[in-house]
Amino acid sequence: MEGKPVNSLSEEDWRIFNIAPEKVKGESRENVYKRIKSFFDDINEEKDKENILVVTHGGALRMMKYYAINHEEFDSEEYINCIKGTQIYNTQLIKWEENKKAID
Repeated sequence: MEGKPVNSLSEEDWRIFNIAPEKVKGESRENVYKRIKSFFDDINEEKDKENILVVTHGGALRMMKYYAINHEEFDSEEYINCIKGTQIYNTQLIKWEENKKAID
């Protein structure tokens, strides 16, 4: 789906992408989860962190929400239930304090 204008994608393209992204050469949800978890693990190891700004898209924000709600392991079914109805806004605040996660 990379490089295609959003308005050129059919409902079927989106359905396949949302069910099994790897079928349309997308990254699997489990791999996205691993990258998000690794990112936050790296942040937790930083000694001189104060404020960190992350700029990303809705898919990564949804996965950050899933991880922030204390999902230390990825489970596709739990992920779908967790993000069902999740509204992603232009800004999303995730407060992270010494391994304690909270979403505003």
